[in-house]
Amino acid sequence: MTDAILTRREGSALIAQINNSARRNAIAKEHCEALSAALATASTDPSVRALIITGDETAFCAGADLVAAAQAAADAQAAGEAPNPAESTMLPQLNALVTEIQAAEIPVIAAVEGAAAGAGASLAFACDLPRGRAAASAAPAHRAARCPRKSQRGHQPHGAGPARQTTCLGRAHAVCADGLCWTQGRRHGLSRKAPRAL
Repeated sequence: MTDAILTRREGSALIAQINNSARRNAIAKEHCEALSAALATASTDPSVRALIITGDETAFCAGADLVAAAQAAADAQAAGEAPNPAESTMLPQLNALVTEIQAAEIPVIAAVEGAAAGAGASLAFACDLPRGRAAASAAPAHRAARCPRKSQRGHQPHGAGPARQTTCLGRAHAVCADGLCWTQGRRHGLSRKAPRAL
């Protein structure tokens, strides 16, 4: 099995790259746990001034890894256990990660290139400094229920994304807008420029 995330140092920053490009960096339990571990490492190392979470050229994070969730549910059923939907997904781990990011003493930056959908949008919006290219887009998937044409983005009512969007943009825009580009997000206070040097 490959590593859930790839970590490297760049100056005083610790880079944590989601490593699931075959599924556009969709995240499962192990990705959330590995990001939590990277945050703990960065927080306890005085030489690290920031944690930067990123994806790759395919996407920042396409949301929850539904293939991994389905496999976990099938494995539980094969073992004679009743599948627990919350335990077969990464929701408990994602919610814990969002809480840890918001409580962290060091800045956590989301370097977004490409899509940040569903759980990926929640992860990006939980960070202190979501930073993206103008072409990057955020699509909290709770909108999918209201906007059927966006249903391919999945469904995710948890995490920091919807609450933060609603606070900054207002309910109608947060729920019904099409994919939000990072230029628009910055204008509304969702996406701020990261410092040039860490």
